[in-house]
Amino acid sequence: MGSISAFFTAFYSLRVISLTFLKKPSSSKTIASQIHEAPLRMALPLGFLAFFSIFLGYFFKDMFVGVGTDFWGNAIFILPQHYFLLEAEFLNTSIKILPVCFSLCGAATAFILYNFFFINLFFFKLSFIGNLLYVFFNRK
Repeated sequence: MGSISAFFTAFYSLRVISLTFLKKPSSSKTIASQIHEAPLRMALPLGFLAFFSIFLGYFFKDMFVGVGTDFWGNAIFILPQHYFLLEAEFLNTSIKILPVCFSLCGAATAFILYNFFFINLFFFKLSFIGNLLYVFFNRK
């Protein structure tokens, strides 16, 4: 289920990126002329936070997460009958890489569908089955 959710998350994320940045704008010129970048007083702290969250998170991840860390102490208690979950740290690499493969497949599917078959998706949405699916998923 986690790998399937990785597929759909990557699909949706690349769909948003594709429709936002890679397609031609669908708004009028008056609306597009009012778009502006964030002011420096907002962009500078965001850049600062992004930089340190990426690099410090990479360098200090082993201190916070993993089998050998005692950072959390007794905050996370594992019952003795659930110690088999620690074996997930030592799974085969092919099983660990499966969510990455699903994510790449989801991103590639979204890129292909929304850049090359956008008209087909539009006409599918207008069809009877496409409309039923759209209404079903739109109402959640």
